[in-house]
Amino acid sequence: MTKKAMTGFDCVFLHETQQTELAREQVEFGAIFARLACGNSRAAPFAGFPPFLPIWGDEGPCGPIDLDPPEAIDGWIVRRVREDGKGRKYATKGVIPGWPEAPGEQCFLIGFAGERAETVLAADRNQGRQPIRANARYRATLSLGTIANGDLAPTLTWNVGAPRWEKKNSR
Repeated sequence: MTKKAMTGFDCVFLHETQQTELAREQVEFGAIFARLACGNSRAAPFAGFPPFLPIWGDEGPCGPIDLDPPEAIDGWIVRRVREDGKGRKYATKGVIPGWPEAPGEQCFLIGFAGERAETVLAADRNQGRQPIRANARYRATLSLGTIANGDLAPTLTWNVGAPRWEKKNSR
């Protein structure tokens, strides 16, 4: 039996060059995850979406932001977001249909590796990835769709809405 779910929520994305850097990182981590999950057709894909910072009923960041190097939180591979040197917690954790609960703090979601998250990071040839400083970014609605078909891994679709650009003065 096929089940479909669709949701949309506000997110932050970086400008093209930095967003491309995150997407490249996502592909590299996804390849490591695929090697580790080889033969498991029920494993959810590492990422069925572009890297993004979800805004769960919160204003989101308002100044320049720094993205920490990748780390594992609750099975997710993320880049924690800092504003003025501090991270921010969300009042509630966000839910993306078909995915485990997202971390309860501001982070760019790179992908989900579950119990293999630490192993994926340890196998990364580019360990020592640097923090990213972002002064320009945009907000948009990210629409994610999940199609579950029995015992097979889910099929994912996504669409990013019209960008609303923000440029913050650097310090």
